[in-house]
Amino acid sequence: CSSDLCTISNLGGSTNRYAFRAPAESAQLLRRAGFDAMGLANNHSLDFGPVALHDSAAHLLREEIEPVGVKTATRKVCDPSFYSVSDEKKIALFAISAFGQDSEIATASRRAELKIAIGNARSHADLIVCLVHWGIENTERITDEQRELARWLIDRGVDLVVGSHPHCV
Repeated sequence: CSSDLCTISNLGGSTNRYAFRAPAESAQLLRRAGFDAMGLANNHSLDFGPVALHDSAAHLLREEIEPVGVKTATRKVCDPSFYSVSDEKKIALFAISAFGQDSEIATASRRAELKIAIGNARSHADLIVCLVHWGIENTERITDEQRELARWLIDRGVDLVVGSHPHCV
């Protein structure tokens, strides 16, 4: 899975200096590469507006790739996706962005909803993973906000916090 996907859509327009999009065929390439899920909760998911974001999710769903961290027809914005692994174990996968507040993507500001969703996932999953889009670009420095959010997630039952965004190791 990945937690830093640009818009896969030809819909919408943008005036942002850095607005990222990929052609619809990208969803097929992701499927061929073996991806089962994509975290859509990031600071570029709405570069081309909600219509393009939901078009991206639809392209992924057609390729049987779960869009996580975004509201769909069958899932609330903070709901996880579930995956079975060996020995009949289940993983619950969440994706959130530490940036902004929006009704279309899961953000760290939705803590009440996240707390409930994580608690519900615990009764259905052996491992809870949360992809978090956060941090300051081009720096390895971890912020106090990142530490606080990671601790909050762990204290609510997340087993593994996986961060992305800074564009450096």
